[in-house]
Amino acid sequence: MIDLSFIFELMDEAGAMNLLAIFARISAIVFLLPGVSASYVPTQYKLGFTMMLSITIAPLALTDFAASMPSNAGVAEIILSEAVKGLLIGLTIRMSVFSLQIAGTIIAQSSSIAQIFGGSVSNEAQSTVSNILTISGIAVLMLSGFLDKLAAFFLQSYMWHPANVRPDAGNALNILVQAVSECYALAFQLALPFMALSLFYNMTLGAINRAMPQLLVSFVGAPGIIAASIGLLVISARPMLETWLESAYAIAAISGFQ
Repeated sequence: MIDLSFIFELMDEAGAMNLLAIFARISAIVFLLPGVSASYVPTQYKLGFTMMLSITIAPLALTDFAASMPSNAGVAEIILSEAVKGLLIGLTIRMSVFSLQIAGTIIAQSSSIAQIFGGSVSNEAQSTVSNILTISGIAVLMLSGFLDKLAAFFLQSYMWHPANVRPDAGNALNILVQAVSECYALAFQLALPFMALSLFYNMTLGAINRAMPQLLVSFVGAPGIIAASIGLLVISARPMLETWLESAYAIAAISGFQ
């Protein structure tokens, strides 16, 4: 039989206030969470998912939550503080998806296949290669058990970012700088084979053009670089996603995700 005593405890003013503070942090994280925050996910599902997680971790998170809050903190200050911490955590986790988008843009621009597949497969303004890598990466992330670890991570976040401590601008800046640097390093690592292919293509084209100026080498080279890039994308898609998945958890660990 389900014990509903905890639900009745939340009906008083203190319990509702604490639950609202937990909801503020979790909703800020879910707003930037890979997959869940996508535009094609209905808002009702996001809200229900956030409420479910808030109520799930509330019995454990509320154990010392009220006692740990500053006594002189107002309601608005508590909610704002928790929302800022949630945005910091969510943005750090989101950096792993940004790395796929950046890598896809580099691949598309360096390989002349930015718009070869037609329109975008999502509402975001990015190249089709970025959309393919992003959707594939999110699918692999979900299959790896990412959602199963969320409840434990949300509860763990109160150890990394306690409720009784106001957000530290210096610490937040260090976390964001580290996450951004890891994001760009991963993006360039994933796109490196295509950048090398583009460099080889341009050097070869320059040598042929210097030897035979009357030959329109672009008519021969453009189909070649497109075909080679598509073939390389098909071959390297699996190792790229495997490398990205390992690095995605490493980037998320900057914010405390274990």
